[in-house]
Amino acid sequence: VWRESQPDATSNRPPLTSS
Repeated sequence: VWRESQPDATSNRPPLTSS
């Protein structure tokens, strides 16, 4: 599940702004 405002808690990735 990807969040627009919050980073992925499972992978610790930055928030998606391009996708």
